[in-house]
Amino acid sequence: MKYILRFTVVAAAGLVLAACAPLPTHQTLPPAPQQAEPAPPPVPDVVVRPLEMPEIHDQPLQRAAPEVIAPQEPTPALRPASPAVVALVNRARLQADTGELDQAAASLERAIRIEPQNALLWLELAQIKLHQGNPSQAEQMALRAVRFATDDRIEREAWGIVALARQSQGDIAGAAEARRKAGQ
Repeated sequence: MKYILRFTVVAAAGLVLAACAPLPTHQTLPPAPQQAEPAPPPVPDVVVRPLEMPEIHDQPLQRAAPEVIAPQEPTPALRPASPAVVALVNRARLQADTGELDQAAASLERAIRIEPQNALLWLELAQIKLHQGNPSQAEQMALRAVRFATDDRIEREAWGIVALARQSQGDIAGAAEARRKAGQ
């Protein structure tokens, strides 16, 4: 009991001393001195102009397979609806120029997923497939280009690739028919 009494006295003394201590106050810092800065110059009227779609022109691959004949007329400029397609086609052409044909085909396949009815994309992919040594796939891609072609030049170039692909596969009669359709 003696310990409890001692503890109670010590605790009471602590409470009395705590009550006598000054309470903390909220201090505010003096305001920072204001520096006189000159007013920013007025913003000139901003003229917003729409971005122009860059034209992509057909450029032959650097490493051409020996049996591939360059087209008679250059492919017309690609006018895709999507800037993403322009970027993918540019990337594919750079990849093809550096011999990265698998990556070029993958880039063109991504572009086709965006614009599946763009005959020029199918035509470029057909050319890549032909350069890769896949005449069967090249023929299928070129026939898709024929199906979506809105221009006689594109259609003739696609039939030219079909002719090369069929000839590579040993289909002489089919190649002759495709050459006839290509006007060769």
